[in-house]
Amino acid sequence: MLKQHFENGLIPENYMNRMEKLQEPFMKVYEQFTVPTNDQSFWDDVAKREWNAVVITEDWCGDAMMNVPIFFRITEAANIPTRVVYRDSTELIDHYLTNGTAKAIPIMVVFDEEGKEVAKWGPRAPEAQAFVDQQRATLPPKEAENFEEATKELYAGIQQKYVSDKELWNAVYESMKRIF
Repeated sequence: MLKQHFENGLIPENYMNRMEKLQEPFMKVYEQFTVPTNDQSFWDDVAKREWNAVVITEDWCGDAMMNVPIFFRITEAANIPTRVVYRDSTELIDHYLTNGTAKAIPIMVVFDEEGKEVAKWGPRAPEAQAFVDQQRATLPPKEAENFEEATKELYAGIQQKYVSDKELWNAVYESMKRIF
């Protein structure tokens, strides 16, 4: 199953070039995040395993906007061939539901040469989840007249943090690194 989705997926460069939403902030993270040089020997060891990866995502997703570029940088450092599949164009997400029900993205799946899953990450690092939970706690009740406007402002603020907070990027990186 994973091998088939890998074979039909987009290479990261094609995914980035085809993005219609959030491409600019996505590229900002991609261009500014670098894998720490002192971790390269770790990634060189991972590269010897000859794994592949599939990323399940959509280009409108704010979490993907921050997490996917960091994962791309990891897979580049570890020489892991990676493909992207769109959540809404495949049933693959049904195998990776968050809490058994939510089609939350992004999901990164690493697998061996036989197609057996060896690692999974997503949709958020614990630090990002804590930040989002903290922000959501400030929303007015759903019945409030300003709920929709407050929600839009909240997600704009979350997106801004995702694009600019390098400490959060490093927390995401460390969270991803732990799956290897």
